[in-house]
Amino acid sequence: MEGVPYEHTSEQKKIVETFQRDVKDVAATVKPQVDEARAILAKKSLGKADRERLASIIQKIVRLYSDKAPHVAEMFNEATDTMLTHAKAEVEAYATAVIHSAGLESLRSKQEAGVPSIIDTSTTRKIEGEGNG
Repeated sequence: MEGVPYEHTSEQKKIVETFQRDVKDVAATVKPQVDEARAILAKKSLGKADRERLASIIQKIVRLYSDKAPHVAEMFNEATDTMLTHAKAEVEAYATAVIHSAGLESLRSKQEAGVPSIIDTSTTRKIEGEGNG
């Protein structure tokens, strides 16, 4: 029986896209403030109002990052948990299928060898045959 690979690419893609969108949102919000700060710093001399404005810009940027970072981390955590849950389910389903297949094969080979079985394999064959037609 061949392995069934876990299709995680869509989950990974969602995580990356969400993270990129959030980073772009933060960058778009910060860019005008950074531009303003650069314009202030380009002046030959800074007055008290300039220094206060720079301090205000820095505080806004720090607040924006401190507000956004926990949200991004939580989204990443949720997506990781989802991927892990799906991966575990895939592994368990694959293991169950392998064990089931090995058990059926063992029963068939014992029956073919003429070993008496306490399990009626005729019902197993009927169930398997039902899906084929």
